Amino acid sequence: MLEGLFDNTNYQAAKKLMDVSMLRHEAIAGNIANANTPGYRRVQIDSSFDKQLLQAVQEENTSKIRDLQAEIKVDRNPAMIREDGNTVEIDKEMVDMNRNALEVEFLSQYLTGRYKSMKTAISGNI
Repeated sequence: MLEGLFDNTNYQAAKKLMDVSMLRHEAIAGNIANANTPGYRRVQIDSSFDKQLLQAVQEENTSKIRDLQAEIKVDRNPAMIREDGNTVEIDKEMVDMNRNALEVEFLSQYLTGRYKSMKTAISGNI
């Protein structure tokens, strides 16, 4: 019975996006930490993940959503490469970090709202 509460496409997608946001945060933090490391190549979440997640959501395939795994990969098409071989643009990383923080905040509020709704339904307190 409880499986039905947690087997909703939107819930599963939000949960997966929260996991990916944490992984993205690690990638961005690593990029920022290595902004002055000669030869460092910036990393990011594999771009195919977004397409796979979108397809799974459109199909309303919750098991496929749960099974998706995001990976951190080296950016194959950096916007610039400095003379020292580093591909990190600190301004872009800071913008990405802020965007990711907003995504985490939104997802946290969405998931918290879902849990509060379930708690209200179970307890009967409005």
